[in-house]
Amino acid sequence: MEMMIGQDAGSSVVFGMPKAAFEIGAVEKQEALSRIPQLLVDMLR
Repeated sequence: MEMMIGQDAGSSVVFGMPKAAFEIGAVEKQEALSRIPQLLVDMLR
């Protein structure tokens, strides 16, 4: 299963690059930076 994850606006200091990646469809799911490691672990189980 492949999913591209990007940082969300709420946890970004500057949301420019994560927003652009999401807008062009390069990112499927946005999460808070602090939540991304656990999301990756969950995906590997």
